[in-house]
Amino acid sequence: MIAPAIPPAHGRAFAAGKLHRIVLVLVLTTTVLVLTATVLVALAPTASAAATVTLNPNDNVKSIIDGKPAGTTFVFTPGVYRGFQITPKNNTTFTGQPGAILNGSIIIDSFDQHGSVWVATGVTAQGRVHGECIDEMPMCSRPEDIYIDSVLSQQVEDVQSVGAGEFHLDYESGILTIGDDPNGRVVELSYVESAFYGNASSVTIEGFVVEKYANPAQTGAINAKRGSKDLASGWIIRNNEVRLNHGTGIKMGRDTIVSGNFIHRNGQLGLGSSTNGTGNLVENNEISYNATIPFKVGWEAGGAKFGREEGLLVRGNYVHNNNGPGLWVDVGSKDIVFDQNIVAYNTHAGIFYEISYNAVIKNNILVGNGFEAPWLWGPGILIAQSPNAEIFDNVLIDNAQDIIGIQQPRGSGAYGAYEVRDMKVYNNVIVPKDGESGIAQPASNDPAIFNTWNNLFYDNTYYFDSVNAKHYRWDFSRYTKSEWQSVGNDTEGEWFNRSSFIMPTLPPEGEGWIGIGGGGTFTDISNSLFNALESSKIPLTDH
Repeated sequence: MIAPAIPPAHGRAFAAGKLHRIVLVLVLTTTVLVLTATVLVALAPTASAAATVTLNPNDNVKSIIDGKPAGTTFVFTPGVYRGFQITPKNNTTFTGQPGAILNGSIIIDSFDQHGSVWVATGVTAQGRVHGECIDEMPMCSRPEDIYIDSVLSQQVEDVQSVGAGEFHLDYESGILTIGDDPNGRVVELSYVESAFYGNASSVTIEGFVVEKYANPAQTGAINAKRGSKDLASGWIIRNNEVRLNHGTGIKMGRDTIVSGNFIHRNGQLGLGSSTNGTGNLVENNEISYNATIPFKVGWEAGGAKFGREEGLLVRGNYVHNNNGPGLWVDVGSKDIVFDQNIVAYNTHAGIFYEISYNAVIKNNILVGNGFEAPWLWGPGILIAQSPNAEIFDNVLIDNAQDIIGIQQPRGSGAYGAYEVRDMKVYNNVIVPKDGESGIAQPASNDPAIFNTWNNLFYDNTYYFDSVNAKHYRWDFSRYTKSEWQSVGNDTEGEWFNRSSFIMPTLPPEGEGWIGIGGGGTFTDISNSLFNALESSKIPLTDH
């Protein structure tokens, strides 16, 4: 049932007047009454309440939405909705009831077997090509994907090489070749660019599964912008499951709230920001197993990446098992806060802050990150060419490296030179595997970064197997504890035996994340960890 957008005619009053005379026309069914008066009367039309429109999968959904005014609330009943992209109007709310799925694919159900592959014809798709791929898999920049029973197949360049878990699409002939038997299975080809797109303000999107959109790299299946720089403002994106999309799951605009979402198994990134985004909040999301399509990590792939952002708060998220950095800031961002996140088992750095300004990284738990990154690019926390980073009250466990600052020539931005200056690292608990903490400068022999740029580690707590291990990087060398302290770092730090460290129990995966203010899960984990540590510390002696 579709509720009316405005009251019926017999419920509306229209007024018109002059200085000494007013004519009031009341429309009552078919009767028109004209009244006169000798005094001026000010009458305003009655504001109509925003309408609520209920949709089901059999409706012409896009036509209905396009035909309703700003301020409408749309409720999607359970079912799969395919074949359209929504461009919201201002102050519009989109609510999915449990089981409402927005799906950007079409089902392909007619195949012929040709030896070890299956072929369908008449497949037309031609999305925007974008992105840099690893050399071995050059088709990642094509946004069309195949899912067989919701399992991703990888697109290959040569039709002769198609094997299990792979497909080839000839864009000129429309011939699709897959390497898996489709009989009795659902084969879907993503082809709609996004579920939501545009620059409207004050839009709410909640309660949906958003899946299988052919959004190019660096655009979102939920895309709070139009074009490259025309950003939406005031979107609230909450309690959705965003999965199996080609590019980025959610792309933010300005003053966006991204809260309580389960963002997983998207092709390039789980979450991203747009040029000149400001005032965004990312809170209580689970961001996991993203970068399923072989984009180059160094180009842009991983859990979440925020570029040219100011005033961003990333709080209470569970970010794990992404192919690339877990949380990544880049390109002249400023005043970014990471607070009370759990960042675990990402293939590159857990939190990566690059050519930006003024980071606050506090109260996070970082576990097992960085083991596919080269050299020192895989720590729990990495500051690269970024001044004014304050890093405190974090717990870092078994990362490839621990807390690292890297300086390379990267020029300057709007707020000054991209240099590791005034980096303060204090009150952290650091449990190394074999990695290091400190500062490295691979492209220079200038010692200023170590002695005049005001970088300092102090009052940190370490859990080692051996105090003589060279777990520190400073002044172009690897240092032992005594060498580290001799240059002024951690002169009041504490060292304990690794065997006395208590590993925290991380949250279960794939259930959506409660996070800050939603049951105290992060607080429970961190409090239980610190309570256990206080009762079990074994001093590490110098031997």
